[in-house]
Amino acid sequence: MRTNFSQFKLPVYTTTIFFLLIVFSIFVRAQDLGYSIFQGDEVNTVDFLYEMQPGINGLWEYLISQKRGPVQYMINIINVNLFGYINEEQIRFPYLVFSVIALFSLYKLTKRVFDPATALIASTLMAINGLFIAFGRITQYQSVMYFLIPFGIMLFIRALNTKNNKTLLYSGLLMSFAFLTHYDTLSVAPFFIAGFVGSIIREVYTDERELNFGTLLHRLKTNFALVKSYFLKAILFFTAFLLPAMFYYIPFSVSITHLYLSSFLHIHLTLVSTHQLIQAQIPLSLTHLY
Repeated sequence: MRTNFSQFKLPVYTTTIFFLLIVFSIFVRAQDLGYSIFQGDEVNTVDFLYEMQPGINGLWEYLISQKRGPVQYMINIINVNLFGYINEEQIRFPYLVFSVIALFSLYKLTKRVFDPATALIASTLMAINGLFIAFGRITQYQSVMYFLIPFGIMLFIRALNTKNNKTLLYSGLLMSFAFLTHYDTLSVAPFFIAGFVGSIIREVYTDERELNFGTLLHRLKTNFALVKSYFLKAILFFTAFLLPAMFYYIPFSVSITHLYLSSFLHIHLTLVSTHQLIQAQIPLSLTHLY
């Protein structure tokens, strides 16, 4: 799946500038990680410190009661269990690490698809992007997800090129782990579908000048065995991608639905009670008035 674009090289001074920008962006990410107490959604990732109680609310009950995938919570739980709770900087540090190595995973993927110069440009743009810098300085899932997804895609491309089902399985499992980091990972699912469809089209067409819908249907019918083999590959990949994560997300969905329904019912009952109270007070007020 490597492109046929001619590779270009960056001048040495441009490469040096990009490299220094990446180094500087890492410094910006790392300096003063204990800049404040936990803020906003960060608080949710460390509330296990007081919400998890042995015999009352265990690890599983805690995880499925959250609003996101379990990986960010597990990173913090393992961190605290290994080293104890020290300060905010300690909790944020793993996300800094993932933020930095996410630059490397993007570089490897872009280099695989294009060339080293394009990979360096892409990594530099990601490195100096303020949003990605911010993600590396908070205790949330984004940096972990941006590290995992490029490697999952790279394995997927390699599996299609080498026709290796084992690599395809590993790619699906890695994407499943990314899915457990956050369900935003599903946004890349269309890429994998396009990868399978594109591989079929590329194999059934020997001459791109013949490419049209009628010819495509005829080629697919005459190459049914090929289509079937890719269909089975797709089943293997998406089973590895979705099934492991479903063992978490199905109970998670039930728990979240129950939580929201309970909240809605509580609000409804509160409004009804308030309305009845107001109605009961109006006659009393009128009586007092006259």
